[in-house]
Amino acid sequence: MCRKAGENGLACYRGRALDLESLATLNRPAMVSIANVSGVESVLVSGVGRDFISLTSSEGEQQLALASFASVWQGDVLLLWQPPPGYQDSLQAGDKNPRVVAWLQQAL
Repeated sequence: MCRKAGENGLACYRGRALDLESLATLNRPAMVSIANVSGVESVLVSGVGRDFISLTSSEGEQQLALASFASVWQGDVLLLWQPPPGYQDSLQAGDKNPRVVAWLQQAL
């Protein structure tokens, strides 16, 4: 998935979220895997509220209580995003890419 995303100009992160709070902190749509009666299904997290999480799956949109979601979530996360102009890799302390730094400052 990430290789194909890169071929289409998107940046990608695939890994494990530390916990539900870190998933909420991302504040971005994310693909995750949840266990259900049929096995494991990929769903889109479209929002995380104080008590509920909004999911979109092949069955449509639904809201689950956070505790219910936490009990079926497999802990994985897949994020895709459009990187800023000039983006080549993650910023590190001391990086000097003026276009990316300017974009980041504007975004914050």
